[in-house]
Amino acid sequence: MRGISKSRKRFLGCACALLMGLAAVGCVPQTDDGGEDVPPPDVRAEWEMQTFDTVDKVVTRPQVNNEQRVEILKDLNFSGGFAVTGINASIEGSTPTGYLLHDGKAAEERVWQISQWGCSHRMAQEAEFRYSGSLLTYQDPGKTVTVDTAKTGCATLRINGSAEYSDPALYKNGPNGDRNADENWPHLYLEQALNYDIDPDAEHLYMELNYKVTECSSDHVTGNRGDGEHAGMFVWFITLIDTDPESPSFNQTMWFGIKTFDTRFIGGTPAAEAGGDNGKEDSTGLFIYIPSLTEVAEEQYCEATVPSSVIGQDGVVKFDILHYIPKMLSRLKKLTKPQMEGASIEHMRIGSTNFGWELMGNNDAEVEISYINLYSEY
Repeated sequence: MRGISKSRKRFLGCACALLMGLAAVGCVPQTDDGGEDVPPPDVRAEWEMQTFDTVDKVVTRPQVNNEQRVEILKDLNFSGGFAVTGINASIEGSTPTGYLLHDGKAAEERVWQISQWGCSHRMAQEAEFRYSGSLLTYQDPGKTVTVDTAKTGCATLRINGSAEYSDPALYKNGPNGDRNADENWPHLYLEQALNYDIDPDAEHLYMELNYKVTECSSDHVTGNRGDGEHAGMFVWFITLIDTDPESPSFNQTMWFGIKTFDTRFIGGTPAAEAGGDNGKEDSTGLFIYIPSLTEVAEEQYCEATVPSSVIGQDGVVKFDILHYIPKMLSRLKKLTKPQMEGASIEHMRIGSTNFGWELMGNNDAEVEISYINLYSEY
C-alpha cells in the first residue's frame, strides 16, 4: 500500500514506542493512603460493559459525531434488533415480514434489516434466540446471525447452502445439487438506509472492515459445477445517488462496493467488476462498480489485505472512497454507455448499505466481522 513515507513510518514507530512506555507507566497499580493497591477505574462506557441478562433494554452505542469524525452507520452494536425481509423481492417487496427484537429487550430505534432473498428458510418465523454475555444469536435451519452488543460493528454471518437450497419449489436440484441458470440464489445481508450527503470538504470518507472468512465449502454438492456460475462471495456495497438537479444523471443510482472473498479466486484477490445487476428475477438492474482490493491496497490513504480470498485469514480493508469516487466517475463517463455521466463528488448521496453473503452456488459459508464502520474524517 502507498501513502506513508519511510521517514514518517520511522517517526510513527518512535512515537508508538514512546506511547507504549507511557502506557506501561500508567498500568502501575495505584495506591491509597494506606499503601494498598487500588484497581484502576473502568473507563468503558455503559454499553461496552453490558451483558444481556443485566439489562432491561440493550444499551445503544452512541453514534460518533464531532469535529474529527462523523459516523454514517447508526446503532453499531445492533441494539435495536432487526427487521427481516421476505425471500422473494419481486413478490413480497421491501416490507418486513417480521422482526427479531432480542427477546423483547431491543432498543427503541430499529435501523438494521436482515435480507434473506432467495432462501428456503425464514428467520423471523423460524429462528431460535440464545445469548451468552453480550453475544446475541439468531439461528434458523440455514442461517445464523450473531452480534456482540458490547463491541463496535461485531457480527458473525453464517449461511448454509446445503439448507437454503432445499426448497424444491425454488431449487430443482435440491440440497445436494446446484442452482440452474434460471433460478435465484440465497443471500444473507445486514442492511441499513443512510441517506447521507457526502461532504466534499472532509479529509477522508472511509469504508473500514476487519473480517475473517472461516468457511466457504461445497463438499456436499454432487455432480459437475460450473465455477463461474456457482460461486460464493462476501461483499460490502453502498448505493450512490446523483443529487445534482442540473446533471443529466440526476437521481440516477448505482451500486459501489468491495468484494473481499470469492470462491472463483481462492488464494488470490477478486478481479474488478463493472456492469449491470442482473442474473435473477429480482435483480435491481442498477450499474455496479467493484474495484479490486489489489487496486485499493495501492491507493493513497488506503489499506487492504491481499490476496483476500483466503480461508482463515484475518483481513483488513480501509478504503478512502472520498478520493476514489471521482476517479471512478471519470472512468464511467468514458464507457460506451456512460453511467452517472453528470455526477460529481460535490453532489453525491449514499442512499443505503448492505454487507454479507451471496451464494450463487451451493456453498456453506461463514464470516466473522470484528469491526465495520463507515465514517467521514476531518
